[in-house]
Amino acid sequence: MKVIFVLTVFLSVYCQSQNTVKYFAPSDTVYEECSICQIDNVFFNLSGGGGVRPESYSELDSVGAFIMKNPKIQFELGVHTDCRPISFTNDTLSLMRARSCVFYILEKNNNISNITYRGYGSKIPYTIMEKDCERFQFFNVGDLLTKEYIDALENDEQKQISHQLNRRTELRILRIE
Repeated sequence: MKVIFVLTVFLSVYCQSQNTVKYFAPSDTVYEECSICQIDNVFFNLSGGGGVRPESYSELDSVGAFIMKNPKIQFELGVHTDCRPISFTNDTLSLMRARSCVFYILEKNNNISNITYRGYGSKIPYTIMEKDCERFQFFNVGDLLTKEYIDALENDEQKQISHQLNRRTELRILRIE
């Protein structure tokens, strides 16, 4: 178990070091290592350790089914927070949220062994994609939602949207056998 954990951490760090972010959709037929699938509609309780809210279950059920269909792929479920301070650290909160997601998936699919989890806190700001620019005209493709970028935005609505985009759940492909 220790060797798998070390390998998983190494692969996760390796994927983070890549200069470009590649995205995939579960409907794709070919997957690449280090690519990411953004998981929408995952919500967490504001109190009680960041547990998964019931309205997230169908999305996580889909994630679990996708993972089950791809046993030769090692996945990491990662959760990110925004940069605003909270009563305990964003790193701890994101770790608890990631663990809640994976524990829910494992509870429903107890024979899954190809998923790990990681809390990223606010360390990796979201990079704006084309689809974001279509929804929110004040962004440009490639904008990086750092604290400094958000603080410089024109109004509170734009700042709230930026913080929401930073709070995300992602499924990363670490390794394909």
